[in-house]
Amino acid sequence: MINSKKIKIGACYVRVSPWRFEKCLRCSAVGHSHKVCKITDPKKFRCANCGGDHAACSKVCPELNKVVEEKKKKLEQKMATKTQQFTRVYSNYKAPLKHNNLQYNNLVNIVKLIIELFKNPSNITASVNEDPASILNLISSNLGQDA
Repeated sequence: MINSKKIKIGACYVRVSPWRFEKCLRCSAVGHSHKVCKITDPKKFRCANCGGDHAACSKVCPELNKVVEEKKKKLEQKMATKTQQFTRVYSNYKAPLKHNNLQYNNLVNIVKLIIELFKNPSNITASVNEDPASILNLISSNLGQDA
């Protein structure tokens, strides 16, 4: 995920990168990361954000929560101003009040034939390559003997 530098969430792409901390998340000291920090007891953690007795990435950190809320508000404001307006486009086509019964039935039969063809593609492939009898039977049963 980090190597691709983006992830897809719904229809949006979000840039991602590894976190680069200047201070240790556990003791707030400079010069090492939390992965090699010698402090492992959560009671001894010192937050680099607010100085509290928790890790800097803790959900109880008020400074971290404040920044997260600010980012949420900025994103909501950005989304509110960037929302696209969609317009429905209506067709000018006017369907005839009465349809030609023969054309309608032919269309229905063609659709039925297509459905039958999609139901068993391996059978159709065999018909095309070897013995056309089964595909001819489908055509005649859906479109009639004269087709």
